Amino acid sequence: MTEQFTRQCQEQRLAHSHTLKLQGVWTSWDGVNTPFDFSWKNILKVPPAVVSFALNASINYLKTPDVLRNSWGLKVSGTCAICTCQQATLFHILAGCSTALDQKRYWWRHDCVLLYIQSVLVSFLYDCNMKASPAQRDPVTWRL
Repeated sequence: MTEQFTRQCQEQRLAHSHTLKLQGVWTSWDGVNTPFDFSWKNILKVPPAVVSFALNASINYLKTPDVLRNSWGLKVSGTCAICTCQQATLFHILAGCSTALDQKRYWWRHDCVLLYIQSVLVSFLYDCNMKASPAQRDPVTWRL
């Protein structure tokens, strides 16, 4: 009984989300099944700027050209600066610009994140190797 009530409430919320012009845009994104998990467990693990970005992105409140023009009424061009698409929406900027994809810009962003993770891991491994006594030292190294 409670499962049916919960499902009905979720369906009502989803139907309401479809009626929202700005905050309901996520309902039309293909391939997006679940939003970022905003549980306390996850929120406390990440920097506040990342949480702010994720929250604003989930309700389409980031200041994209499309939002500045349509919602805030500013006289800015709503076009994408890279491919001149007429509507530079949040989804277009983060993952949908075909020119950025062709120029491997998304790969560059992804690779920058991986390089940062690598630098943290190398530092961590170095610290672990230095803390071990010389007799116990069997160094762990990073291989490319």
